[in-house]
Amino acid sequence: MILLMLVLLSGIFSSARSSVLYSPQPDSVPPDPPSAADSINGPTLSCVGEISHYYTTDTPIGCTCQWTLNGILQPSDSCLLEVAWTNAGLYVIGLAFSCTGGILSPEEFLEVIVNDVPEVYLGNDTTIYQGQSLLLDAGNPGCSYQWSTGDTTSAITVTTAGTYGVTAANNCGSDYDEITVSVIVQIPETGAGPDPRIYTLNGWLIIDTPAFPVNKMSVISVRGLIIYDGPYKEKIKLPVQGIYIVTLTASQGSFRRKVAR
Repeated sequence: MILLMLVLLSGIFSSARSSVLYSPQPDSVPPDPPSAADSINGPTLSCVGEISHYYTTDTPIGCTCQWTLNGILQPSDSCLLEVAWTNAGLYVIGLAFSCTGGILSPEEFLEVIVNDVPEVYLGNDTTIYQGQSLLLDAGNPGCSYQWSTGDTTSAITVTTAGTYGVTAANNCGSDYDEITVSVIVQIPETGAGPDPRIYTLNGWLIIDTPAFPVNKMSVISVRGLIIYDGPYKEKIKLPVQGIYIVTLTASQGSFRRKVAR
């Protein structure tokens, strides 16, 4: 009887010990993801052709850096990112910490504006008629502008003769260009007596006055440049293309004509 009780007690203790050894364990709780980076350090303005560096100083222990550029994952896991800028535009750099177990932190972002060195071209010197206007546009969006007129907009409208210049500048440099605008004033043509033949041919001004002698003549460009002022000549070389005012003075009267080369 005593022996039976000892056997039963031994079985009870063995069963209890076995249940302790093999009792199921609760699932482990995953660690919280690390906090986002406090900031991304590096320039927010850069230029095409430059190389910029971006970094953070608060990387958690055991984590690496995961960078993106405009949403595209970058190959380096270093916490120093090097970017060679090849095109102008607005870029967004992203940074997240990648830690043990593939845990990612929230992403931190930094916007970077990349500019080209300005190149200003207002066009060739030109001529407009009185009453017309001309739009001069310096282009290069995002620059600051300083016109010879005192304007600071990217474009101005002109109606008078003159030389107009502008400087466009940004963080990458500056450029200057100017243009000379001439205005053709509506000069009435006059005449009295026989009408002379005045025309241009191969860059020459031809004055044919078979009916009367000319005492004096002048040729002036619409920009005010005196080409000739003196006695009558049958042919005068015109220096450049443009509009010219020819005035003839004779005993029969005065004549004024506009001719174009």
